Amino acid sequence: MDAFLLTVLYLLASVAMALAAIACGFAALPRFEPARLSDALGGLLLRYGLGLSLISWLVIWLGLFGGIRPLPVIVCAGLAIGWGATAARAGLWRLRPLLSAASGTVLALGRSQAPFERVTTALVSLWVAALSVNVILGGLAPDLSHDPMWYHLAVPGQWAITGRAAAFAGVFPSNYPLAFEALYAALLLSGDDVLCSVLAAQVTLAVLMAMIVMTWRWLGWRGAVIAAAVAVPGVAALTALAPVGVKNDRFASLTLLLGCGVLFDRLRPDGGATHKREWVVAGALLGTATAAKTLSAGFWLPVSAVGFAAMMGRGGGVRAPLAWVERPWGSAAHGSSG
Repeated sequence: MDAFLLTVLYLLASVAMALAAIACGFAALPRFEPARLSDALGGLLLRYGLGLSLISWLVIWLGLFGGIRPLPVIVCAGLAIGWGATAARAGLWRLRPLLSAASGTVLALGRSQAPFERVTTALVSLWVAALSVNVILGGLAPDLSHDPMWYHLAVPGQWAITGRAAAFAGVFPSNYPLAFEALYAALLLSGDDVLCSVLAAQVTLAVLMAMIVMTWRWLGWRGAVIAAAVAVPGVAALTALAPVGVKNDRFASLTLLLGCGVLFDRLRPDGGATHKREWVVAGALLGTATAAKTLSAGFWLPVSAVGFAAMMGRGGGVRAPLAWVERPWGSAAHGSSG
């Protein structure tokens, strides 16, 4: 097949994967009523991360019963995507007035900025755009380094062949909880390792955008520019000279960041009421981060402890421990990997 056409197909597949993940996220969080554009972008990123978590949860559960086959995966994922897409229709219409208002705000902000601020914002924006293009192009190359050939791609490849999520003799890391690799298993049912690399590139960009958008929500546009200027060199160093790679650290970073973000939102100074669903969402994301990379627990446990103490102080009582339920996903992943 022509290289250009193949590149276009992979890029279209990347868009389809992102939309499918967001739709699955809407299936779990159908209510979408953002008051600002930053809230809307943060909500979409949250649903993207949650959707990937739900799909990995689905694959690992199917794998426990030998069900990692095209038909079961397509049917189950299709039902979740269809349900979420229906729920998303009403919420996404709310983006239109926000985008119109945001365009006027950007123009007004550009006129009010000092020359140094305008130049800095423009340079950082170009830097982010250039890095995004580099990451996308880097994701179009297969990852042939040691760890992917050993287990990041080899183990989900075996899952796709056997239909069962299990550890394999002689491949010690197959004994780990492999949340991101469960997504690779689904892709390898009908795709190739480049699709896995494309997904990893997409998640890498999602981590960068989540850092920028969350800072924008909490600290304003100046904070977002500073966050981008600080984050871009680190992401650039990770992806320099591509390929982007298919390791699981970025998926763990994304779910960890989004899960902690939900907790931080609940600890806002106005003492707003915390809903049970938000604790469950935070727990699901942090559980997925742990199932993607066990080291993540060392980061989210202190944050969750603070949230638990704060909720107890506000009379949250029995609802707060929901954040500690390490979700069926975590239990299933650990159980399947021994």
